[in-house]
Amino acid sequence: MNRVFETTLQNAAMEVEYARDALTDLKSESETRKLWKAWAALLTHYVKATGAMRHATNGGSSKRWSDNLIFVQKSDPFLSYGFHARNSEGHALDAKREVAPKSASIPGAIKVEGTVKNLKFLGNSLIGPDGRKTPIPDFTGNIVDGKVFGDSGERSWFVETDHFVRLNIIHDNRSGKSFPLPNVGSPKERQAIEIADYIVIWLEEKLADALDMAESEKERKKRS
Repeated sequence: MNRVFETTLQNAAMEVEYARDALTDLKSESETRKLWKAWAALLTHYVKATGAMRHATNGGSSKRWSDNLIFVQKSDPFLSYGFHARNSEGHALDAKREVAPKSASIPGAIKVEGTVKNLKFLGNSLIGPDGRKTPIPDFTGNIVDGKVFGDSGERSWFVETDHFVRLNIIHDNRSGKSFPLPNVGSPKERQAIEIADYIVIWLEEKLADALDMAESEKERKKRS
């Protein structure tokens, strides 16, 4: 590995750290409007980190590793989705950025997003596949930012869902290609976090490989 690129590799390490920070924000952000900011930041640092590692290793004995880095990024469904999501975010400024607010629901009966005061949900039933009706306890209370406040027995019927980035199939208008979500079977509220987790773990592994190669190259030059 050429010593000229040592700074580039240091920058790659910094980008991986920033990607890790963005993942933490994506998991812990309390303001719904900031979720997309965390997601977009993760994608940006992911692409920059990969580009820096590629640049630092694209020559000599490490070139095969560098070429494989890009091959995996393009062929792995999680990594490829993140890469093209970054391109879409960076170039398609008119694309819709969807973030679902926190919500509370009784599946098959009612869903409330955000905050609703003095909610009354009275005289309702769930109808099962066999046609049988199951009465739902009457509810009078408040739902504040997706949290249910009312009688404890009534609250047990509600499912509270945290806010999340809503991901979709990516369409590249320039190439005409589409890139589907890699984890379609996952609940939609977990998709962005699962992809982000996968990307950060991969970046950390590849950075460790690149640093090991750089250290081995230094040792080899000392012996020569």
